[in-house]
Amino acid sequence: MINKKLPIFNLLCLFCLLGGIFAPSNLFASIMVSVPYTPQNLDKLMLKHLDIAYLHPKGDIKIIIHSEEELKRLKKIGIKFTLEHENIEEFYRSRLNRNLPMGGYHTYREILAFLDSMYARYPEIVAPKESIGATIEGRGIYAIKISDNPLEDEDEPEVLFDALIHAREPEGMEVLLYFIRYLCQQYQHDSIATYIVNNRELYFVPVVNPDGYVYNELTSPGGGGVWRKNRRRNPDGSFGVDLNRNFGFMWGIDNYGSSPTPSDETYRGSSPFSEPETQAYRDFVARHNFRLGINYHAYGGWYLYPWGYTQIKPPLNDIYQIYSWRLSRFANYIPMQGSMLYLTNGSTIDWLFGDTLSHKRIIAFTPEVGGPDDGFWPPVERIVQIAERVMPANIYFSLLAGAYPMANFASAFDSTGNPIDPGESGTVNVSFRNIGLDTARGVSAYIVSLDSAVEILPEPVYIGTLPPFESTRNYPFRVFVHPTKIPGSRCYIEIRTTQSDGFYTSDTTFFYVGTPRIIYQNKFDGIIDSFRVSSGPDWERGTPSRGVGPDSAYSPPKCWGTILDGNYNPLSRSILISPPIHLEETRLPILTFKHWYIFESYEDSLYDGGFVRVRRGSETIPLEPVDGYRGTLYGSNPFRGVRAYGGLSAGWETAYFDLSPFAGQTIQIEFVVGTDFYTEYPGWYIDDFTILDYTPTSSVAIGLRNILADKIPLRIYPNPCNESFHIGLQRAEGYVKISITDILGKSKLLYSGMAKKGIEINARGLPSGIYFICVESDKAISTGKVVIIK
Repeated sequence: MINKKLPIFNLLCLFCLLGGIFAPSNLFASIMVSVPYTPQNLDKLMLKHLDIAYLHPKGDIKIIIHSEEELKRLKKIGIKFTLEHENIEEFYRSRLNRNLPMGGYHTYREILAFLDSMYARYPEIVAPKESIGATIEGRGIYAIKISDNPLEDEDEPEVLFDALIHAREPEGMEVLLYFIRYLCQQYQHDSIATYIVNNRELYFVPVVNPDGYVYNELTSPGGGGVWRKNRRRNPDGSFGVDLNRNFGFMWGIDNYGSSPTPSDETYRGSSPFSEPETQAYRDFVARHNFRLGINYHAYGGWYLYPWGYTQIKPPLNDIYQIYSWRLSRFANYIPMQGSMLYLTNGSTIDWLFGDTLSHKRIIAFTPEVGGPDDGFWPPVERIVQIAERVMPANIYFSLLAGAYPMANFASAFDSTGNPIDPGESGTVNVSFRNIGLDTARGVSAYIVSLDSAVEILPEPVYIGTLPPFESTRNYPFRVFVHPTKIPGSRCYIEIRTTQSDGFYTSDTTFFYVGTPRIIYQNKFDGIIDSFRVSSGPDWERGTPSRGVGPDSAYSPPKCWGTILDGNYNPLSRSILISPPIHLEETRLPILTFKHWYIFESYEDSLYDGGFVRVRRGSETIPLEPVDGYRGTLYGSNPFRGVRAYGGLSAGWETAYFDLSPFAGQTIQIEFVVGTDFYTEYPGWYIDDFTILDYTPTSSVAIGLRNILADKIPLRIYPNPCNESFHIGLQRAEGYVKISITDILGKSKLLYSGMAKKGIEINARGLPSGIYFICVESDKAISTGKVVIIK
């Protein structure tokens, strides 16, 4: 039977019955049991070094039992537990393709053949596979390098990806093979893949533990094997060392995060780097200058980072916060310091980051790929789905090893510092930040309007050099909003940031047009508050507890949050409701507030989440934010099927909701939290609740209005061009000046004199690239773009 929960008494009776028929060596198939999560239960299990497969704080702890001795050990602890799968390997196999070796996962030999095939097909960017050492049984541990000059050691940022240090976690290996295939197939076709290959040196070790993986092939040829360690024969007759407890940094610091007992699943070995596999890994790292490292594991849907051995924050914690949040957002995983899950010592990423004597500090992560239902061997149809889901994070991680300049903050104002009204000009003010590990050079930026009623002068700003993690001042970009734009509507713009090596980032944002008036505002800081809890146990008003949710309210001291000093409750239906708000004299009302959130989720499935709705008398109407929710509530959530915020926010964010359908009415706003029965997180925090109203304005256009409203008709051809191009002018009168600006912001005067209907421009001295043409007269201005290809 599969996935059937049995009382443990029946399970023990089954073992006793089978014990009279079969010899003990044939008796036991690995089973999975679950235990309710409490810190006390986790401590007991960790001290007994049972095989914890998966856990969620305040959820269940899933344990694999491999022998009768382990079952007796668990029983002695005195914790109630439930049988999840009476044969976990058979359960995993049942979801795989029984007609393929390893159920559809690559075998060890197939992995090596794949690496060889990538070199054979793409020798210009793939080096031959390299043996970095041999296992205890003599198998090769192989690495492959991808770069534009793969046989040369160039002065380019190096990144390390590895997987299968635990032999039962093949999805991490599949993720790496998928990423390798993408880089090779898309080189010279996809701009990002091409940039990464040309400007990085990427190294992949798909199987760190070949012996353990081959053992799973031999014992479970259809896939689903749960052997974890390597295959060292220990003095007590047991087999295996947990390679992810055998690294030299904080090795064996306690008997909680690793075990001194050879038969345990977390046995750390007789000494640091006692195993040939970890020695090979150590020596490989020493021969290189890796900046970043990804050590793939399964499963859980987390991005874990150091430390694993202590809950003290690591050095460079701010960088880890930035990177882990961004990496996690791609797959909707949860970022977490590893020790917050449970303690480990002698782990790979702690050594990569912590041992600064044998190598330079390497920023390292452990993605636990796959969700709670995927297990160690996700169903065969999930192999590619998971790999596709996390590939954007692999791309992003590769880029972070070098320079990564991007827009940091944007705001829009007119010349008096007020919002821009229809028919007015103003500036979009943007600051920039480099979040990469290299200094960004030759940085420039420009803005593109994504709205036909908004025009932006193509005046690139030249920023120059931007060191890692430094931010710039605000740079202004001139903008004009046409009189036809409705107050209260959004103007979308794209901010493009480039650097001298051709890398660019693109960020899309928006600003509201018009000067609003405040209809209602509440920052929740009074002695009493007009908001109230109408249902459920979770919503509280006060000061957040540091280390649980946000460090403080957005506007200190107070905000509303779901349990200010802990996690929200399971199976919650908690509702926070505003007082009646009168919109009778509004035209275009908008709700805006600041919020911070982290909910249990995986990929697009939100197990827990929060959403906003309007209450109008006894009727409730769900609201959709202008930039959309993160997904749909799922599973046993009481609001299953409702779209909601889930996963995690980027710190305090600003939310906007269009209330124009309710103009002229009296309404209340509800903040609704729904959670399932399983796992809880800090939840949702709300501050600076505001309702604005926009009305038509009689402002007279200033500044750019006349410039852009009275444009000179402009034609540029041929476009793209090679040696020259022609600028056709119509209705241009008097004196004109024509200039050309490259994407780095460097301008050059092309022509000044009396207007002509056509002007020929010599482009022989201009390198390939995108250029902006600006034609100015006393009364008007016009702009265009030309692409030069040499």
